[in-house]
Amino acid sequence: TMKDEEIIECAKWAHKHRYGSICLQSGELPTVKRVGHLVDLIKRIKKETNVDGTGGVGITLCIGELTKAEYKELFDAGAHRYLLRIETSNPQLYRRMHPEDHDWERRVQCLRDLKEIGYQMGTGVMIGLPHQTYEDMANDILFFEKIGADMIGMGPYIHQSGTPMGDEWLREHEGID
Repeated sequence: TMKDEEIIECAKWAHKHRYGSICLQSGELPTVKRVGHLVDLIKRIKKETNVDGTGGVGITLCIGELTKAEYKELFDAGAHRYLLRIETSNPQLYRRMHPEDHDWERRVQCLRDLKEIGYQMGTGVMIGLPHQTYEDMANDILFFEKIGADMIGMGPYIHQSGTPMGDEWLREHEGID
C-alpha cells in the first residue's frame, strides 16, 4: 500500500516526464470513507500536477464496483477513465467463477453507468476459462461493441492447481501441463 504522499510524488514525476495518465488501482472495498479519501486524493493530484495549465495528469481508476453516485463523485473530482473487467460476457460462466454475492447484471450496469457519466470505460475478459467456448469468446467481442467499451483488455486464464477453477481447468485439459 502506498501512502498518499508517495502517490502524489509519482503523479508529479509522471506529469513532469510527459506521461499522459496514471492508474490508481486497488481491490474492491466500497466504503464511504474510502471513496471520500479517493476524491480528496484525485483533487490533490489534479491540483499538484496542473502546474503548467494543461489540466494535470490524467487519472484512470480501477477500484471495482461502486454506486453510480460514487462513480460521479470520482469523475467530478478529476478521474476520467475507469477499468472494470466483465471477465466474461456469459452470465452463467460468470456465476461459475464468482462467489454468490457477485452479480453479472450488476457489473454490466456499472459499465453502463460509467459510460453514461462520461468516463472512457475499459473492460475485458479472460481467455481459456474452464467451460468457455469459442462462441463465448465471439460474444465477448460483440459485448465490447454493444457496451461501447473505449478500452479492452484480454488476457489468458492461468490455472492454479488446488483451486476449484484450476482443478476444473485441469480436468478439461488432461495431459496439458
